[in-house]
Amino acid sequence: PAGVGDAGAADGTGRHLPACRRGMTRLELRNVPADLLRSYLVGEFGGTLGAGGDVDGEGWAVRFTEGEPVRFGPHTVVPVLFVEIEGEREAAATAFLTRKSMRGGG
Repeated sequence: PAGVGDAGAADGTGRHLPACRRGMTRLELRNVPADLLRSYLVGEFGGTLGAGGDVDGEGWAVRFTEGEPVRFGPHTVVPVLFVEIEGEREAAATAFLTRKSMRGGG
């Protein structure tokens, strides 16, 4: 199990994280649904969907936190999606999600 026989560190939730999960990249995205990114991670990047919507893969883990929409007058700005990526393959997972979250427009 994770945390057994390694040099992990507690993450404040009582879980014991392995040493490979200490670094973290945080993306702030708009106009990209978390469920779409989850499906990319599972279907194209070898991830497994966990309880609570987290996705884990070999050497990486991704957590999603949805922010509140911003309202001013009659307008609503799409809420921000915070995506936290950790693990020894953090850079590869970040690059993958960055490519997948790009949207054309004008």
